[in-house]
Amino acid sequence: MQRPETERVYIIDLLRFIAAIGVVLYHLSYRMPTIDHMGGGPYPEIDWWTRYCHMGVELFFMISGFVIAFSAQGKTAAQFAWSRFVRLYPTYWFCVILTFVVCHYFWRPHFDLTLAQGLVNLTMLQSFFKVPPVDWPYWTLAEELRFYGLMFILLLLRQSHRLLAFVAVWMAICTVDLFIHIPLAHYEMTLEHAPFFAAGVVYFDAFKRGFRPSHYALGLVTFVLGAVHFLRWSAMDAKETGAYCSPSVIFAVLVALHVLFWLIATRRLIITKRHHWITVAGGITYPLYLLHDRIGMTAMLTLTPTLGRWWALLMSCVGACVLAYAVWRWWELPFTAWLRSLGSRRESVGTGLSEKVS
Repeated sequence: MQRPETERVYIIDLLRFIAAIGVVLYHLSYRMPTIDHMGGGPYPEIDWWTRYCHMGVELFFMISGFVIAFSAQGKTAAQFAWSRFVRLYPTYWFCVILTFVVCHYFWRPHFDLTLAQGLVNLTMLQSFFKVPPVDWPYWTLAEELRFYGLMFILLLLRQSHRLLAFVAVWMAICTVDLFIHIPLAHYEMTLEHAPFFAAGVVYFDAFKRGFRPSHYALGLVTFVLGAVHFLRWSAMDAKETGAYCSPSVIFAVLVALHVLFWLIATRRLIITKRHHWITVAGGITYPLYLLHDRIGMTAMLTLTPTLGRWWALLMSCVGACVLAYAVWRWWELPFTAWLRSLGSRRESVGTGLSEKVS
């Protein structure tokens, strides 16, 4: 069997794209006209299922747990931090600047962020400073950064091989938090979404070493805690916005997500051959997620009066994908390649110096 450290799980790229398209449809066809009252035509014909597409975010978190545990293998804490910086920040900077410019000129009066607030957004730490985000989907980046921080600490302590022990402690804290609110841990350890990240970590460990009773036990714990947290959140959201989602459907989707990752971890659902279209789909996911919301809404509001609601929705979704492809192809790929080569040269210099000293 090929070692996971050298194996690329291409189906993860496909899942990323599916999750991103789900979030795009949720925001443009359901949330914008139904909840945010931003105009554009409502879509009652499809909102019976698009209202559940926001669960693409939970799929993203499970993917992140799997991928980050995967990418941390064999890395030092510094190498891990650099790889995450290279992966996230160049594309994020471009998308923040583009979204800020578009919203500044076309999103008035709904967009009132100052230039200073926009600059704070470039750090990706705006939520930690209580600064509004340039675009609403950025809230998930804070959750990702907290998870990366926990993985960084594991690597710093040289405990990255004890993933299941890490998950067990994390889920124990989540369980206690259900009965006794833990404010600091809730903030630092992203307890609301921790079960989804943790599930991804568990399934990666099973993918790497094969399923053991501990994997099944922890997988069940992450599923139960994830269902409890998500159903609570869904009930609160329904009360505040009127966006009702059936608990039965939510439960079924969560079951499907865990079954999906079980199939991947057991290699029953694996794409072993590289396909260019899958690489492209996975590549455009990040810029698509960052750019689709306010820019997509601006396009929807502009196009709907002229083209009608269905063509406006189609053109906005396709346009978001085309824009994301352009950012990925002509900005992310060359810039991140340059940064990675820069990091490799620094490592080579550092290794050479250490060999001379020794």
